[in-house]
Amino acid sequence: MIPNQLKFEKYKSSIIYSLFFTILFVITYFLIIIKLLEIETLKNQESTLSLKNQKLESSLKLLDRNYENIKIDYKNIKEKALIQSEKIKNIAFKDISDFETFISNRLSENYLTLKTIARVETLKEREKVYVPYIFSGEYINIETFIKELENSDKAISFGDTPFLIKKEKNWTFNGKIATKILNIKTSDTTLSDNTLYLSSISTKKISQIHIIRLNGKKYALIKYYDNVKRCICDGDKIQMENETYTVKIINNKVILKK
Repeated sequence: MIPNQLKFEKYKSSIIYSLFFTILFVITYFLIIIKLLEIETLKNQESTLSLKNQKLESSLKLLDRNYENIKIDYKNIKEKALIQSEKIKNIAFKDISDFETFISNRLSENYLTLKTIARVETLKEREKVYVPYIFSGEYINIETFIKELENSDKAISFGDTPFLIKKEKNWTFNGKIATKILNIKTSDTTLSDNTLYLSSISTKKISQIHIIRLNGKKYALIKYYDNVKRCICDGDKIQMENETYTVKIINNKVILKK
């Protein structure tokens, strides 16, 4: 035999075994080990996803609890707001006319004379409105009037702003009455071209206007600085400066309409 052939025959078995084990290893690696590694990776991923799912479920449960708490809080806030709204409706006046009628009646009950009502003042940072008033009468009656209003069921205060009570012919109150008005718009805030305030065209200077109600009608008792007095009724026709006007008493003000 040729020497190379002898050498091959000698190592043939070893080569065959080596190839067999190499092939077996490759097959085992690709068919088993890699698959096992993939399975382990999938298990790890599954475990990670399971943890994430548990965290999500916990978060959802927490959100559900928070949502229920928010619903309860919202319900409580809404109920409190409704109660507060009803309370404000009870203590506030529906409009300026309602407030001025209330004050006018209390002035009459305490034998006080209304001299002036000025324009309503509002402050953005406060929920109240302020109505400047000047009225006169006996000191004890002014004191009683203030106490009665501050102790009434309505939201009325005299101490929010400074006021002055001084002695003239009678004692005179000059200050602002604070209150709550649900609707501060009034029908006579802006007058049309054919509507005027009595004081703006009166030939004599008015010192006092006192509004009273009698038999379902409104009357204005007007006093001038020359001590002349006059009484006019809502709906009366009067002649001034060659013009005929109809008297309208609105929000305790005397207005003339052509």
